[in-house]
Amino acid sequence: MRTHLLLWELEDVQVVTMADTSMFGKENIQNIIQELDGDSPWPVEGLEFNTLWCRAVRFDVAKWRVQLRDFPQPLMDSRHIHFWGKLAAAEVQATKRSKLDFSQLSMIKCKALRRLIVSFLR
Repeated sequence: MRTHLLLWELEDVQVVTMADTSMFGKENIQNIIQELDGDSPWPVEGLEFNTLWCRAVRFDVAKWRVQLRDFPQPLMDSRHIHFWGKLAAAEVQATKRSKLDFSQLSMIKCKALRRLIVSFLR
């Protein structure tokens, strides 16, 4: 029987997410991301996104414990935790160079490799 490598215990978890008009739209969310992480460089040219969203979150938990399998002392043992703030996520569209054009598959000489790529892309 397998035992857990990492065990997370959470008790009395409450997660609240909220959004208003300031968290909608490409420009608004980009500004929020830059505000959250002002130290990271932001490209000068425009970016296009596959995924772009933002929410205000509140996270409360009565007990949060993290235990590793072979260690008797918990890695983390916290009680009455309260987090709040903004959570944003973005996924930039792939560049043209990183996208596979199906017409290029005919240039691959190995039939097995070509079948593998086609089956992977489906």
